[in-house]
Amino acid sequence: MHDVEFQPADPPDLTDARLDHAVVILPQRMEGEEGVYRDEQLTLAKELRGEGVDADYAQDADHRLWHGLKGGDVLIQVTLGLGTSIVGSAVVGVVAAVLRRKFGGRRLHLKVGRISASGAVDAQWFEAEGDADDVLNALDRFQFPEQLDGGDES
Repeated sequence: MHDVEFQPADPPDLTDARLDHAVVILPQRMEGEEGVYRDEQLTLAKELRGEGVDADYAQDADHRLWHGLKGGDVLIQVTLGLGTSIVGSAVVGVVAAVLRRKFGGRRLHLKVGRISASGAVDAQWFEAEGDADDVLNALDRFQFPEQLDGGDES
């Protein structure tokens, strides 16, 4: 086990993002009005919903593109907006468990930030990279340093 910790990161591009879910899966990049997601994320929202988590992609189905990479040691990149109502709750543990099942034993780059139902987005985002189990153990331990700007807890 390696000591992985979350570090400050640049916020993702939230152009045209739908932020009205407890967990929002964000694209790797934007191409015009379409979000480009990695193939490994294809069933992620469905798997999270299957565990009772209100989760969806930032773009609707008509504005999502999928991109696949092949190779034995491909780095899995996942960016999640976590609703302020679930940060620090057991739901984050469920998210980590789903990611652990899906990506365990692989290399993972996980970026997380807080969002609110009103659409407010925290300027502080964090990321960690390494073995998926180590990254997800770090997520289990991680505490956001302060309230979302404006203190919105919805």
